[in-house]
Amino acid sequence: MKSRIATHMTRRRMLAGTGAAAGAVLFAACAQGGMAPATGEAPESEDMKSEEMPMEEQLPVNFWAIDMGGSNWVQGIGEEIVAEFHEANPNEQVNVIVTTYGDTINKLPTVVAGGISPDISYIDAYLPKDFGVRGIAADITNYVKASTVIDPEDYYPRVVFDSTYRDHWFGLPWAPTVFTYFYNKDVFVEVGLDPDAGPSNWDELDAAIQQTLKKDGDNIERLGFWYGNSSLVWWLVPFWQQGGRLLSDDELTSTIDNETMETAFNLTLRFFDLQGGLDAMNAFRGDERHQHLFSTGRCAMWTDVMNITRFAQYEEAFATIDVGVDTYPVAEGGSPAAYRGGGAHLMPEGSNNPDGAFKFLEWLFLEPNDRRFNDVRDSLPARRSVAQSPEFTQGDPLRIQGAREMDGAQWVVSAPGGRRIIGIHVGMANSIWKREMTVPEALADGNAKVQQALDEALENSVVDF
Repeated sequence: MKSRIATHMTRRRMLAGTGAAAGAVLFAACAQGGMAPATGEAPESEDMKSEEMPMEEQLPVNFWAIDMGGSNWVQGIGEEIVAEFHEANPNEQVNVIVTTYGDTINKLPTVVAGGISPDISYIDAYLPKDFGVRGIAADITNYVKASTVIDPEDYYPRVVFDSTYRDHWFGLPWAPTVFTYFYNKDVFVEVGLDPDAGPSNWDELDAAIQQTLKKDGDNIERLGFWYGNSSLVWWLVPFWQQGGRLLSDDELTSTIDNETMETAFNLTLRFFDLQGGLDAMNAFRGDERHQHLFSTGRCAMWTDVMNITRFAQYEEAFATIDVGVDTYPVAEGGSPAAYRGGGAHLMPEGSNNPDGAFKFLEWLFLEPNDRRFNDVRDSLPARRSVAQSPEFTQGDPLRIQGAREMDGAQWVVSAPGGRRIIGIHVGMANSIWKREMTVPEALADGNAKVQQALDEALENSVVDF
């Protein structure tokens, strides 16, 4: 029998003793790297003492935070924001528990089922719906509606779509990134292309691939175009440009077996064939990271996250070439679309301090904190007003373009059963590119498998709306 996920609105819930002990054992090692509790108390005046009333125990907010390198929550800007929250709210405590992505994905369902949930957890932005219908993410709709900080109208539409299911909120989007199109200006000059603009449509991209591709007989010496760091980018973007949707409007039906998707995949096959086929491209790449293909001049055009050229491990290499940035070439009659990524913050079911958890999440979304965190990370604020503000973009062409492209940016399928469905999508694409199945055969097979995964996820849903 289905049961509605409880929406917590009480001021405090006392922590169950057995749950607290189990949680402490499970995450003791991680917590050692977390934020130290705030110490000291503000001096009390005589008036305060005379009016003092007995207070409930202040429970901490336990925050599972993914290690993001130099900008996580126990160092750098994240540590500053947490410390400032403690300073502004001396009776509130946030315990940052650093975890890995894999541990979060695998352990969060287990600890929720065991009654030892954290109060906040970072997660991939496509997972709130899946975790919501499974009873892992709490329904925070009432919190969002009552908030004076969270304004759903100010968020990019797609990040709202990914965090909600049937108008119920199961997460808050955080620090999205958007993929963009890069090209090597020096190579463009070499072959007679305009170094100040990339190809604007698919036919121009075809031509640019053929002009920038460099071969010695059958041996590739320079690729024209590499499809980025995800096999999903290559076919989803042209699908979206043509108005394609992965699911029906009611989110109950898979909608990938159609002419629009056939066109998208035939386009990818055409790009591969122009460069000798996918096997030849992979052989040329070998074990080299795709970022290095572009930064060493062995690939003329490429797609990746907008801030990739400023990653510490790549910055020096990218500084040696003249990098151009433009909108991904658009299908004739289509609209610009981009691939995006990012995260979300969930309030798991069974939180012992949901009020304190949401108060901290609101703190993160205060404009200065939202802007400062993403400024250091070089990601984008999820709110359009912050992402497109001069204070954030600072005249940076990459940020200006990224903030603009987020309006048309989408990600992988965000739906009940999403993790399983992504695997089906990837397998479907690989079967097409390896010529193991024809495009129509693969789409029919993939669509049936996705529908089964979606149906099973909905059949096992614990929500009743």
